[in-house]
Amino acid sequence: MWHSRPRLCGHARYSLDGRSQYCDTSSVFRIVFHVADSGRCPVRDFLDALPDIRAKARLLRAIQRLGEEGFLPEPFSKAISGSRKLRELRVGFDGNIYRVFYSLVSGRRIVLLHGFVKKTSKTPSGEILIADKRLRQFLEKDHEDPTKR
Repeated sequence: MWHSRPRLCGHARYSLDGRSQYCDTSSVFRIVFHVADSGRCPVRDFLDALPDIRAKARLLRAIQRLGEEGFLPEPFSKAISGSRKLRELRVGFDGNIYRVFYSLVSGRRIVLLHGFVKKTSKTPSGEILIADKRLRQFLEKDHEDPTKR
């Protein structure tokens, strides 16, 4: 059952109409947006900047499925080679390839770290480094404040 309630960006499910939502069912994974030190949510900014509402809708549906199932098989999700914790959510639409890096963390949570439009056949190492850095930041903050779990 879905409820609308204002919540911090870092602990809210994103919706098409811009309202924060959360799910009160403990059998699903909780989607958590990484919040930068500046207070910005990089993945939310990425979603907001998408010019095509249909592409945004597909990405949001994929994020919702990820929260419901916790694991999506290829081609929807794939482990990032060279990283033990990073995975990428993969959505293709209208000739563009959208990616959102995420990681499963303690407390049945999935943290969304970085989103980008893939333009080459190989994932750029710079994009992976950004996601790795954000994951380290998230885990450090999470370790300092166990009430966020």
